[in-house]
Parts: sequence; C-alpha cells; structure tokens
Amino acid sequence: MERHRMDDPALLLECLEFDPTLAGEIVSGMTIGETYFFRDPGQFDLIRDEVLPELQRARPAGLPLKIWSAGCSTGEEAYSLAVLAEEMGLGDKVQITGTDVSGSALRKAAAARYGRHSLRGGASNRMSPYLVPCGEQLRVSEHLRSRIRFGNFCLGRDELPSPAQGLADLDLIVCRNVLIYLMPDMVERIARQFYQCLGTGGWLLLGPSDPPLWEYAPFTTFTARAGVLYRRNPVMPEPGTLVRGNTSVRSKPSIPTLYDGCPALERIRDMEPVGSRLKEASLTPGEGPIVRRILSTLHGGATDVAAALAAEATGKHPLSARLHHLHGLVLMALGQYENAAAALRQILYLNRSLPVAHFLLGKCCLPNDRKVALRAFETAHALCAGRPPDERVELMEGFSAGQFAAHIGREIAALKRSLQDGADAG
Repeated sequence: MERHRMDDPALLLECLEFDPTLAGEIVSGMTIGETYFFRDPGQFDLIRDEVLPELQRARPAGLPLKIWSAGCSTGEEAYSLAVLAEEMGLGDKVQITGTDVSGSALRKAAAARYGRHSLRGGASNRMSPYLVPCGEQLRVSEHLRSRIRFGNFCLGRDELPSPAQGLADLDLIVCRNVLIYLMPDMVERIARQFYQCLGTGGWLLLGPSDPPLWEYAPFTTFTARAGVLYRRNPVMPEPGTLVRGNTSVRSKPSIPTLYDGCPALERIRDMEPVGSRLKEASLTPGEGPIVRRILSTLHGGATDVAAALAAEATGKHPLSARLHHLHGLVLMALGQYENAAAALRQILYLNRSLPVAHFLLGKCCLPNDRKVALRAFETAHALCAGRPPDERVELMEGFSAGQFAAHIGREIAALKRSLQDGADAG
C-alpha cells in the first residue's frame, strides 16, 4: 500500500480484482525466497547415492527420469538438480520442472542470472563449470538451462496431478522448506496429491523442518542422516500392520512401520551402500536403557560424553522423540543452542503436537530471535490449553497440561514485556 500510495484497505482489495501485477507483488512479498545452489548438500548426496541409482535400475531403457522442484523460488534448486544429473552422466536422461507461486521468482529463475550470494555454502566448485560471466553476475549455461522448464503453480490450490504441466507420473519430487508455512489441512491435501503425482516407485524428499506426511498418504518412509524420504510403492501391507516374517501385528497408524515382508523394500534394503545410509523408518523398542545411561552420564557431570551418547543414540533410533528430546536438553546444557534447536526440530518432524518440543525450541531461539521464540511459546501454550488440565504432558513427566500451560504463560508474559520495553526504547 505504501509503495502504491494507498491508505485505504478497501481500495487495495478493489485493485486486486483488476490488477494481476499488484497481486503478484503481494505474493512475492509474502513468500520466503531463501535459496542457493546445493543448499543442504547432504540431501543432494542422498539423491545422488541412493535415489537416482535406484530409479535408473527400475526405469525402462529410453524413458527419461522426471523430477519436480516444487517451490523452486529463483531456480537454484532446479539448476542444482540439473548439475547433479550432469555429474552422473544423466543430463539427457532427466526432465526437470521447477514451479513456484511467485511470478517474479520464476522470471529470475528463467533469466538464470545469479550473484555470489547464490554460491555460498561451498557450491562454487560444483557450479563453476556451468556458469558464465554476465556483467557483474554469473549466468547458467544455455546447455543447462535448456534442460529445465519453469512454470507457475500454487501448491494446495491448483489441481494435481497435472499432466499438461509435466506434474504426473514423476520419479522424484523435491519440495523442501515449503510445507512448514502451510496449515495442517493444506499439508494433508498436498501429501495426498504428491502421492498421486508419483509414478510407481517414485520418491519424495522434503526439508529437515517440514511436517511428516506418513499419516496422510500410504508412503513407505525411509530415514537417513540427511532427512526423511517417502516412496510410492505398489506392494504394501495393510496400513498399520507391522510385518515380521509371516506374523502381522497391529501398530499405531500414526507411526511409520517396518515392512519386512514387502518384496520391493527388500530390494532397497539390498542396495549398496543403502544399508549404511538409508533405512526404513521403524518403531523404537528398548529405548529405556539408553535413556537411563545418558541421564546417568549427564547427572555424573560428564555432559560432553552424554552429548556424544545422545547423538549416537538418535543416529541409531531416528524415530525416537524421547531420544531427540534428551539430545536437545544435553546440547542446551552445553550452551550449543543452534545444535539443540536442530535436535528439537527432529521431534517436530516426528510429532508436531508435542508442547515440550515447541517450548524448548523457543528457549533455544530466545538469545537470537525473541519473536521466533514467542511464536514457539505461543504454539506450546495453545497445545497445552487445548488438553484436559490433568492430562500428563508427553516427555515432561511430573507436569500436567494445566501446570505446563501456566508455566509457559508466564514465559510469554515476560517475553512480551521485554519486547515492548525494547520497542519503547527504540
């Protein structure tokens, strides 16, 4: 409104009906465009070492692999995928589609001109063979640009699958750090759409902070240190059944289960080097002794040793919210708040309804970003306030929902006073 010298919201709404350019400005202003080449390189390594080789083995000769970069922003992710394909000798065997809701971001993606900011994080060496000087910027080579098609698409609003846009029968969908901004009902719809867009054996890779999708569509779920992968597989046991040999046991449907009897998954388990890098998400039995050992070490004053034990335990049991919680607490005790926040986000990856995870994440953010901390506290408070006051709080034995809500409420009040004092001083 300030840019267009408007002081009446009603006028803005009226203009939006007739001026698509204005609507595009608002979309660009609201969307988060943080991206750069080979962001989170461990995930690209996972695609290179596990996903693409498996897809190649299963793909009939002559058929290209179809990849969708959903929420591609200004295009760095899509071009990174194209470089990855080139490095593997698959350049002419891969079709990449990049989509975003922001028209201005897509125009930058199509222009393919970037500054040094897009090359941070060690991407220079991998990208340099495919970049040519263009004034004060660098431009992606025509050879690479020709392999990618960009288009406007709004996740959650536009219909999927969309064969006309190349968004159907896909081999890989990469949608990182997009779903974290959407409401749960929208995430549920998109999860089902992604599943329908994937071809047989197709893969989906999300960002490390994105919400889990296994409750919303019958994905087979795999974990690796770099993140969580989902796969559409045609051979699946009955949802909620844990298969061991010829014995089926019911399990909670909200928890990803281990399908030992699924032939397609046996093929994946035999992949090399998949055994050490990628494993199917499973239940976490016997965590009690591990927790007691870590706590005993921590109480004995050996905090560094406790942190190492907790890191090892979460690596072996990546679906244990309790172990990630304990890992976060130990790292907080060491003052390693960024690492602690990463551990706590793993809990939210597994279950976003745990108040303690949001609360402790707020504590970790408090030194550097009090507004983010406030949002985390408010989420934790809302989760507690929505429960019976006497209900026990998961991972907070000894606290009821009412007690924890009161404690968080005091934290929120103090933080709001602090923020107001800072604003007054400014």
